[in-house]
Amino acid sequence: MMAQRSKQAMHVLAALLLAWATVAAAAQTLTARDADWVVGLLEALKPDLGRLAYDEEIADAWFEQDGDHRGLIAKAGFTKATWKAALDATMKGFLASIPEPEIEARLGKLRKRANDDRKLNADQKRALLDFIEEQAAQLRAWREQGKSSLAIVRPLAPRLNDLVAGQQDE
Repeated sequence: MMAQRSKQAMHVLAALLLAWATVAAAAQTLTARDADWVVGLLEALKPDLGRLAYDEEIADAWFEQDGDHRGLIAKAGFTKATWKAALDATMKGFLASIPEPEIEARLGKLRKRANDDRKLNADQKRALLDFIEEQAAQLRAWREQGKSSLAIVRPLAPRLNDLVAGQQDE
């Protein structure tokens, strides 16, 4: 019984330490230099790793894949944690830079395509529309989080838009 409690306490402690490390990494302020490096690295890595489809796990995947290839991210001075924090802040700042009417227009197109798809039955349409709403809520949260990086990322928005162009219609 005592060993089980100790094991549970260790798991709780590990979870708290992980949460603290995540918050500490996220709390780092994005610098213009880091944001510029992130965009440059995304541009350089696109031929090797493909187009960036942002989510909060992509930073780890790109860091590992780049490490297996050219190692550009590490050569630029990023660790896995600092790369994730810088990429997240840059992408969330970019998302915050997109005008709300443009976001709503893109979401409207997705909803319309789901509703108009004759290959889907009613349950499938509902599931797809629910998924779109979940993604929309996540996007709104990321846009809110990105407001703190907006001034730094705004000058880089055209380059970031080129990196993700075409995804809104897929």
